[in-house]
Amino acid sequence: MSDMSAAQNSAPFDADSVKARYSAFLFGVIGVITFIVQPGLVQGLVSILNLTEQQAGFVASAEMMGVALTTIIMSFAVKRVNWQKVALACLLVAAVGDFASALTADLNTLMVLRFLSGLGYGGLISISFGAVSLTKNTDRNLAVYLVWVLSYGAAGLLLMPTAFELIGLDGLFIFFGLATLATIYFVRFLPTSLDSQHAVSDRAVNLPFNMKVVAMFGVLAYNLAQGTAWAYLFLIGTAEGLGEQVVANALTISQVVAIFGALSSVVLATKVRRLGPITVGVFGGALSMAILLTDFDYTTYLIAVCGFNFLWNMVLPFILAKVGDFDRNGGMVIYAISLQMTGLGLGPFVGALVLGGDGFGDAITLSIFFFIASFILLLIPARARFRMLKG
Repeated sequence: MSDMSAAQNSAPFDADSVKARYSAFLFGVIGVITFIVQPGLVQGLVSILNLTEQQAGFVASAEMMGVALTTIIMSFAVKRVNWQKVALACLLVAAVGDFASALTADLNTLMVLRFLSGLGYGGLISISFGAVSLTKNTDRNLAVYLVWVLSYGAAGLLLMPTAFELIGLDGLFIFFGLATLATIYFVRFLPTSLDSQHAVSDRAVNLPFNMKVVAMFGVLAYNLAQGTAWAYLFLIGTAEGLGEQVVANALTISQVVAIFGALSSVVLATKVRRLGPITVGVFGGALSMAILLTDFDYTTYLIAVCGFNFLWNMVLPFILAKVGDFDRNGGMVIYAISLQMTGLGLGPFVGALVLGGDGFGDAITLSIFFFIASFILLLIPARARFRMLKG
């Protein structure tokens, strides 16, 4: 019996097994358990704790900066640490931050505690994305990953106003902590390292270092665009006179629509060149935000947030897979995730800096600028890769 157990333990890790893939998807959901419902959470900070819109943005940004810090650390340590041990530690840290957040209403203390939770969630995000990047069909599995995340996000945003009424903001933080701890059992199904299994794509090339840096700045700019807008979408709607539940419903619908965006990337993954969907996704996202610069009603708001969310989740697997093809050693996706989280973390903070008495126009404009910059920065290494393949 012991010989059989030893043989099983020594068997190679299969990143494409059902347990491995589904565990990666689950930890992806837990990693973004607060971020994916961030617009509703920010609204709760304003309506329940009576924080200003700017203060609520700083709290959201504090958590995302914790996420960004861990993902950056993981990008350097990813080949030298045991992923399962890191995941277990991150679960505990995130849960402690969540439970402690339920006990305070002080702004500075809450920012510190959300930063602590972010440290834990950032590690889970890095490991879950890393686990998916080890699979053979990265594009498809990233899209399925997003379907899991968005399904939770849709339900979360729909139920957020009701949750505030029933259990309050403190009860919501306790729920986050309990859900996080409940996933400890599944740590055993995660890979232990980046070397567990890696299938090199036929599309991959080793670009020069300077081109990889440009690509990473492109990823950063794209996620700055998303982060600057996402945290304030709820407040943008209510500031225009739409009711809280009306806005919550619109954002919930947008999350459902986003699921179809992720599913569309599953269908398109093997049928189109990646630059096409990236072009549509980036400029379509900019257009969705530009709509909100006008005086809008509920229908216009719904169209804007649905377009924003659909395109975000349609294009993200293509962007990550695209930068993954800039390096044949498998590390670019991990680095891209760290820049993704950095951008999403800095976004609310950068947006808060430009908020003024005239509303959210400056934050929306800044988001549009980052969208356009991201496309230019991603196009440069994409063209370099094309020349290498042609040569």
